[in-house]
Amino acid sequence: MFHDILVFIPNGALSSVQKKRLEDASPGSIFHYLEADELSSCDMELFDAAIGGVPPEWIKKARNLKWLQLTSAGANRYLEPGLLPEGAFLTCSTGAYGKAVSEHGFAMLLALQKKLHRYRDQQRRGEWADLG
Repeated sequence: MFHDILVFIPNGALSSVQKKRLEDASPGSIFHYLEADELSSCDMELFDAAIGGVPPEWIKKARNLKWLQLTSAGANRYLEPGLLPEGAFLTCSTGAYGKAVSEHGFAMLLALQKKLHRYRDQQRRGEWADLG
């Protein structure tokens, strides 16, 4: 297991229930929930695991890192040779957003087809005309 785990997810994004689920998944680990301003002053060598979008320049300082879990689907910024310590694992959230992205695209298509953006603009002007 991991001893010190950095959780670099924006403040308020994790509920207390979600934090407990994380902590229950790795009993005995110490979780450090840090914000961007706190990350710049911390000792990155302390962490052997990290969760979130830790900036690559800070990953370079994490010489004891064994696992980095990104909250993004893409990992290109973290593939630079020598960025991660030898033997460290890099995982990301590929596939986690597929359904939400497709639903959003479908909703946007329907909104355009129904001209919702034009009706919104009319509403702001106090006009109520049928746009077909």
